[in-house]
This record gives sequence, C-alpha cells and structure tokens, in this order.
Amino acid sequence: FFFKQKTAYEISTRDWSSDVCSSDLEFSQNESWRSLLRSDATEFVTTGQVLPLKYVDRSTSQNSNPIARASLVMKFVHDVVRRSVPRSRRFILVTTYLSLRSNIALTFRLRSFPTYWVEPTVPIRQLSPGLRTSIGEMLSGHEDNSFETFIKSVICDYLPMSVVEEFDSIAQAVDRMRPRSPNVIFSANLHFASDTFAFWLAKQCDMGAILLLSQHGGLNGQGFHPTNDEILEKRIADWYCHWGWSTGPTDVRIPAQSIVWVQSRRGLKSNGPIVLMSDATFRFKRNTWTDSHRYKQLVTETFGALPDRFRSRVIVRLHRDHDRYDESHVGMWNGTFPEAILDDGWRSVKKLQKSAKLFICTTYGTTEIECFGRNIPVVLSLDPVLHQPRESFSDLLFEMESVGLVHFNRESLRTFLDQNLDDLGSWWNSEVVQQTVSK
Repeated sequence: FFFKQKTAYEISTRDWSSDVCSSDLEFSQNESWRSLLRSDATEFVTTGQVLPLKYVDRSTSQNSNPIARASLVMKFVHDVVRRSVPRSRRFILVTTYLSLRSNIALTFRLRSFPTYWVEPTVPIRQLSPGLRTSIGEMLSGHEDNSFETFIKSVICDYLPMSVVEEFDSIAQAVDRMRPRSPNVIFSANLHFASDTFAFWLAKQCDMGAILLLSQHGGLNGQGFHPTNDEILEKRIADWYCHWGWSTGPTDVRIPAQSIVWVQSRRGLKSNGPIVLMSDATFRFKRNTWTDSHRYKQLVTETFGALPDRFRSRVIVRLHRDHDRYDESHVGMWNGTFPEAILDDGWRSVKKLQKSAKLFICTTYGTTEIECFGRNIPVVLSLDPVLHQPRESFSDLLFEMESVGLVHFNRESLRTFLDQNLDDLGSWWNSEVVQQTVSK
C-alpha cells in the first residue's frame, strides 16, 4: 500500500515546466518519506520500538526555489485570464512534455484554451491524533508476523494529511475549480506532482473524461523491472504515449517519440563542453538499480575514463536532488576529482544542449532520447548490474553497444573516447551510428 499508492502527495505550489522529469517532482511519498519509514523499520527490528514521527508545520515553511516564486506571478496572471474564458474546455493539456510553443499551438488547433494549473487555496489542517487512532482501530486484529505488527503500528502515522485531515478540504476545493467536464485530459506528470490535480482528475474521469498520459522519464520501456509509475499509468490511463518501445498489439500504450523530439535539430559543436550527466542517489537501497555506492563508483570511474587532454572541458551535471536523499555528491567529487567543474542541476539542461560537444549519460533517462532527436552526440556509460535491460530492449541495446553508443565497462569507454573525441563528427555521422540512432 505505502509504496504503490499514488494519490497522496504533499500540496506544493510549484510552476512545473513542461519538461520536468518525474524524478524532479516533490511529493509526500518521496524518498525522504521512504527513508524515514525505513529508519523506523530498522529501529523496530533492533529494539521493538517505533520512534515518534516528526511532522512538518507547512504553514510556516518557506520555499526559496525560483520556480516556486515564478509560480506566484503565473498564479496572478492565471486568475485574471481565467475569468474571461469559458468554464468548460473540451481538451485540457497541462504539464505535457511538449515545448510551451507546441503545447499552446496544439491547444488552439483543438479549439480549446491553454491551461496553467494553479493549486487552489486549501486550509491547512492540524494533525488529528483522534482521527488517525480511529483509522488504526479499523485495522486492528490478529497479526501473523512481525512485519504486520510493524505496519499496523505505523500506518496511521504515515498516511499523508492530504488523505486524512485535509481530504474534505481538498475535495471541496476541487468542486469549485474550473475548467469543468472536459472531454480529454493530457498530462505527463502533474498527476504525480499535485494532490489537488489528482483529486480533480479522478473526478473528471468518473464523469467520463478520457485520460491521456505521456512518458516522463527514460527508464520506462528500457529498465528490466517496470517502475511503479509505469505500472500505475498503464492501469489508470485510457491511452499512454511512450517514446517508442515495444508493446503488445492490444496495449493502451502508443508510440509518440515526437513528444520529446519537437525541437529543431542542431549542428555538431566541435569546441563545446563535454557534459557528464549524474543522477540522484538514495541512502536506502530501493531495488537493483538504486545501489548508491555502486552508482557513485560508476560515475566517478566514467570521469576517470576521459582522456586527460579533455578533462578541463568536462562539466559534471549533478542531479538537482543530489543532496536530498543521500549525502551531497559535492564531497564525493572534491575527494576524487577536485578539478571537476560541477553544475548543480538547477539551470535548464537545454542551455547545455545548445553548446555541448558530447553528452555522457550514466543511466537510462530522458537526456539520451532528446539528444538522439536533436542530433547531439551522446554515449551511455552503464553498469551491467544497475542497468539490466528489458527483454524487448536487449537486441537494440546490443546494437547500440556494437557501434559505440553504449559502454558497459570503463575500459571500453576510455578506448572509444581516446579514438573518437578529436573527430567526433566522423563517428556520429557514420551510417551505422545514424541507422542505430534512428531505431
């Protein structure tokens, strides 16, 4: 229940850009929440006691994120504009993976009006121990094992307030919201980012609206184990636009590579920087692809595989949450390669895409797919344990490896870079590489 429930998220007024990846989203059941639960689980196993949960007073919390500040301006503009538009719109497109220009153009072609989602004002409720105790009483009964004992002892504490104390307030706020009764709703990730949107979406779907979701991260279709997001979206969506991976003939998933390719192709940049993309890590191992120590070793060894003559041109792009779920990656880089130029991950990656000579990705993700679409040279430095491919992706991955797009050991990457970095265009524009990229 805890790790698969996808309707309860922390209410947060954020201006999510249309290309925000799922890993960037902030919701109540995020890795901080999971880490706290694991900490209590460890304490329970060792001592039989559960530590008291610390609740955050959101009424006094401050968010200095520039994205959140921009959201206040957009909220004002949205409040002014929405008074002059119809309450009902046939098509709702919100936080899609399309560029802003393409999103607006498509909306007008559908004879609808662009939607900017603004969180409604919801009264902040106080924690109600009595209400949570009553929920716990409904769950009480015979426990067959220590795991059930632990779960029942903490379940009421860990239910997000949005599905307990604030449930009625959110439901009432959603009832007052516009637009109402759309025919089709299309989003990439807002159903994960916003409680109120999830409530509103559920209500509209119950009234007959068609839900169209699109892929918002690169692991889907590539990683061996489907993510919970992928499983959930397939269950709730009427149609799911993915980025071209194999599906069954009766699947609700349809290929829509243009969602991430609706941008102009660019020429090669022979003197641009080399961008090494790094992902977030997690203090507690969630599955085979979140072994923090092994992944950090992969990233630093990838930097070490770069020829010395090019290292001064390398920018290490940290994930913006590199210090949120685990220790900061800055210390790791200062201790191993202090000469590395670090990007904190908060500026738009599109600025790097305009100038980069080469992208090196260290996980399956959005970046390499966007690079393929925009004609930006890119290679993947992967770990055979962390990045086991899905069976339907294995043949293509093997082909990518054979032409130098994928490297499963750092010695192979070192040899490739030493041979091709001086004249990267000859390799990238070769017929075999471009044929593989087109697939």
